[in-house]
Amino acid sequence: MQPVQAHGAWSGVNPFLPLATITSNGPIAVLTRATLQLSRMRAFWSEVPNTSRVLEKAEGRIASIGIGEAPFVRQATFSLWRSEEEMQAFAYRSDHQRVIRRTREERWYREELFARFVPIASEGKWEGRDPLAGVKAEKSTPTNQMRDLNAE
Repeated sequence: MQPVQAHGAWSGVNPFLPLATITSNGPIAVLTRATLQLSRMRAFWSEVPNTSRVLEKAEGRIASIGIGEAPFVRQATFSLWRSEEEMQAFAYRSDHQRVIRRTREERWYREELFARFVPIASEGKWEGRDPLAGVKAEKSTPTNQMRDLNAE
């Protein structure tokens, strides 16, 4: 995967900089990671069941998983989508948008990182199949140009 967008921090740094400049109309992968404020854990966990249901039914979702690094305090998600448009529809035009707004208003996170990647190859299986089999980018052009969002 090539990182094409990343903001926030993971243990104080953004490990995905510099970013690749890639043009793609195909699949996109998304990684989110957050360290929860202890005082906001109940609010966060109260939204997980419904958000998971909405995600499971989201148009264009190829695969997704939630991961607890420190089981209840540090949370991450990884999702793979047929297109950026379908990922954005889930993120910003479903009930998930309300949850995003709530995380901002109530300051749920001590630290957060959001990154998007263009898959450039796949190997192995997820739930018995290659999740990118049959999902090809129409135009995927990696370049040698790299950019650093902090420099912009």
